[in-house]
Amino acid sequence: MWAEVLNFSLEEIGRNSHFFEIGGDSLAAARVMGHLHEKLGAEIGMSVIFENPRLRDLSERAAVAGREHGWSEEAGSVEEELVPLVATGARGSKATGLLDGKVVLITGASRGIGSTTARLLASQGAQVAINYRRSEARAIRIQEIIRAEGGVAELFQADVTDLDQVRSMVEAVVARFGKIDVLVSNAAIGFKMKPFLEHDWADFQRKVNDEVAQLFFLCKAVVPGMVERGEGSVISVSSAMSKSHGKGFIAHSAAKAALDAFVRSMASELGPQGVRVNTVAPGLIITDATANLASSVKDSAASWSPLRRNGVARDVAGAILFYASDLSQFITGSYQPVDGGMTML
Repeated sequence: MWAEVLNFSLEEIGRNSHFFEIGGDSLAAARVMGHLHEKLGAEIGMSVIFENPRLRDLSERAAVAGREHGWSEEAGSVEEELVPLVATGARGSKATGLLDGKVVLITGASRGIGSTTARLLASQGAQVAINYRRSEARAIRIQEIIRAEGGVAELFQADVTDLDQVRSMVEAVVARFGKIDVLVSNAAIGFKMKPFLEHDWADFQRKVNDEVAQLFFLCKAVVPGMVERGEGSVISVSSAMSKSHGKGFIAHSAAKAALDAFVRSMASELGPQGVRVNTVAPGLIITDATANLASSVKDSAASWSPLRRNGVARDVAGAILFYASDLSQFITGSYQPVDGGMTML
């Protein structure tokens, strides 16, 4: 139901997501009430949605309302209807996907864009290596979901700003899967939001250094195997802020712009060896990391977008799937914004 009402499947965000922070509005709330009445025989007022905006709480209230209106347990679970475990579009046992036979390493894959990308690519046949630094419990949960959906996923812990750890991780991935066809450099590097006059060099330098270091180290470890096989795809998750601006984002913008330049040079050098290198640049994407942003910030971003909404992790994952697959086999060195049209090149 959530896929129909809000245009994405709930598990991409989580049961604790706030209805109005992941794309819900008054019109969507009205559609929710219509769905509940049509599919489950439950009637709830608009006020219930506003008073219980967390999807988990709302599903519980809907279950109570359904039983009050004669809903039977034998008909199925409201929880299963509202909060499905298996993603829509998950692969069946006989399905074929865009990434069948490919091995994908995704850094920072325990949450947000990374975890959604891991699930989507696994649903398309990829064997997924899930990298995480500290969020082991989240990584395990993503692995469990992928396996429940019939996919293949293994966990690999490493700090991608540490060259020795990156080398050890890549060796472990290759030992497990035999190769790495696709590298998705997605791990987030924190930064201090300060205007330039309040910034100090150490913080600024750390952000720029760590952003470039992670992609440099990963490519040093992964790309030789791609060159040896004569094919491969490297996808750098950058930010629309690399070509834009915002108060306090100077370190972030500079660091991501450096990444974008690195990608262009890599694409030029590695193209003759059959290795493609591209950039995916998200705008404001609503994940657990951004859900607590002020509503005014999210509303402003949505109003500036030609599509008039904020992005969700699935939007970015779809672009990554395109670059990971052979659909993009004649594209390299590109910069693909995923920001609802705010950046038009």
